[in-house]
Amino acid sequence: IFSMAFTVCALVACMGQFDDQTIFHFATLRLQETVLGVITFSVVYRVIWPVNTEQKFIQQFEESRTLLLEALKNKHDFNLEALEANSGNINKLYQLLNLPLKGSYRLRQHRRAWLERVNELTHIQEKLLNRGDKSNSNSAEWKALTEQLENFYVDKPQTSLIGVKNSNKIESINSSLRQGKRTFFQHIKEDKRKVFHGVSMFVTSLLVWIYLPIPGGSIFPMIAAAFSCILPTMPPSVLKDAFFGVLGTGTVVLLEYVFLMPLMTELWQLALFYFINTIVIWEVFSTPKMLIHRVLGINLLVVLTSGALNLTPIYRIETPILMLTNILIILLIGKLFSDLFCKPQNVRRV
Repeated sequence: IFSMAFTVCALVACMGQFDDQTIFHFATLRLQETVLGVITFSVVYRVIWPVNTEQKFIQQFEESRTLLLEALKNKHDFNLEALEANSGNINKLYQLLNLPLKGSYRLRQHRRAWLERVNELTHIQEKLLNRGDKSNSNSAEWKALTEQLENFYVDKPQTSLIGVKNSNKIESINSSLRQGKRTFFQHIKEDKRKVFHGVSMFVTSLLVWIYLPIPGGSIFPMIAAAFSCILPTMPPSVLKDAFFGVLGTGTVVLLEYVFLMPLMTELWQLALFYFINTIVIWEVFSTPKMLIHRVLGINLLVVLTSGALNLTPIYRIETPILMLTNILIILLIGKLFSDLFCKPQNVRRV
């Protein structure tokens, strides 16, 4: 929440060009947009298209259980990409259990039992992904897991998915999740490295913006504020993927912006352009490892071609190149402090 609040405040301040009256105007406008968004969201998902947390949870749980069951039955021939994508589905189950369960009476009543079942799904998922060439060594255990998954019914969440004998294997997962709520001092102790990383990155970006002739006005500190809240929470390998993702996807979008978009004269052509590019990005970067490229691709598609969305389209190559340059500079600053604040790894001495 605090990271989101800092990002929003930084965006409002930069959009107002650090002028008090303009900042107050943008803050009031942003508050009105937020209220309108909450009202619209509530009307759509409560009245027009009601969504029940319990139904959503049961649906995703059954999808994960069915996929794991198919993988257990076809141990030598199953879709590895679908199994990897199922990790995101299991994470959504944890998120749904952490939501307010007002109206989801059965889910609220058996929340602890469902949390244990999701932990067991995670356990089975990890065993399948880390199985390797050991699939034939514990055939009896795989058979028992298959039977447990087949005989599970959502009306009886107390039934274990892995059996009583294997319940001690997920005890560490259960104990760690029971300690999910951390105190203020635990936050400081566990996240101080991330805090120093983000603060150092943001302060350095401000100093670079002040003492070096970086064009673009307040765009640079605005992007730096957003990246300073996001990058410290991600693994260091994401920075490398993000850097090459910006270079690759940004180059393709720029080529389309220069050679293709000026030829469009109708609104449907513009809509078709964004539709096709969005579908291509989602299909090409469909694996979980490519998720960062999917997020960057969609954002770069909108930001770099924003000049074409005006009532009178403006095609200027300076603005998108400036945006790409600013993003790459901030990623380099993030890489510097990521290497500086990364946790030291234990090296075994021979």
